[in-house]
Amino acid sequence: MKDSNELQQTIDTFNADALAALREGRLDHARRALQQAFDLNPRSAHTLCNRGLLFATQGQPQDAETAYRAALEQNPALVEAHFNLAVLLHRQGRAQDAEAAYLRAQQLLPDNAEIAFNLATLYREHGRRAQAEAAYRFALERQPDFARAGNDLGVLLLEAGEPAHAEAPLRQATVHAPAYADAWYNLALALRELGRAGEAEPIQREAIRLRPGRVEDRNNLGILLLAQGRQNEAEDEFRAAIALAPQRGEAHANLGNLLRDSGRFTEAEAALRDAVRLAPTLPGPLDGLGLLLQQGGRFAEAEQAYRNALELQPGLVPVQQHLDALLREMRGEPPADNAPA
Repeated sequence: MKDSNELQQTIDTFNADALAALREGRLDHARRALQQAFDLNPRSAHTLCNRGLLFATQGQPQDAETAYRAALEQNPALVEAHFNLAVLLHRQGRAQDAEAAYLRAQQLLPDNAEIAFNLATLYREHGRRAQAEAAYRFALERQPDFARAGNDLGVLLLEAGEPAHAEAPLRQATVHAPAYADAWYNLALALRELGRAGEAEPIQREAIRLRPGRVEDRNNLGILLLAQGRQNEAEDEFRAAIALAPQRGEAHANLGNLLRDSGRFTEAEAALRDAVRLAPTLPGPLDGLGLLLQQGGRFAEAEQAYRNALELQPGLVPVQQHLDALLREMRGEPPADNAPA
């Protein structure tokens, strides 16, 4: 009969073997190794925790939760069990319970960047922007090369309308993870918002090189080229984006606006109507269509397009300005001093 030290070493070996198999996707092997560990000591917290991980990987969330909680009954200070339980609850949309489990893991391991990152993600998903930003920054302080944290912090700041603050963490993400296409794309977005289309273009092209075939990338490249006055190249990119995802409305709208501004009104109307049909919740395509109709003297249709856009997003300044300018034109009044071009 093995002494307690030998027994624990054997259990540890089975657990290590199981974790390696899990990482490699060899679930049957992991299952056998964990069963052997469990048979030797059914109260081992590490074994119970790893069984929870196996159950979660197999798509058995209730069994996983039961195993994690059993592990914590045996060892309330087992960080992995708190963290894995938090991840499981997070994926199930049980935000309050997930937050409590993350915070308990963080109390036990306060300097861990991954725990802070997951907390930040949870906060961001539930609109708790300030807490999310603080948690992302904490993760980056503890692990400066944490590219996902840098990218997600940048996205959070972009969503808050702060592209100037988003630039630095996004650049760091591309430095620490040069193959991370999302970071290149988001950096290009930040530079675009800052009016630096020329700088953004090669960054966007790098994202395309890393992940060919993404509609967002080709659409954004088209926007950057158009901002530099390169209409023909921009048109090619918008058409490439449409070819990749014909059901997505944004590229149709951008193509329609380009064609309208180039005087190709029949093609423009078709593209803009496609955009309105494909993206019925976006005000932009309706606004673009309204401008086209207004330019063609179809005032009643233009007014309706603007009003439909404002129903989707009341108070949207550019659309309201376009509607006001249209109404002045219909009344025969001169343009207002601040009327859009």
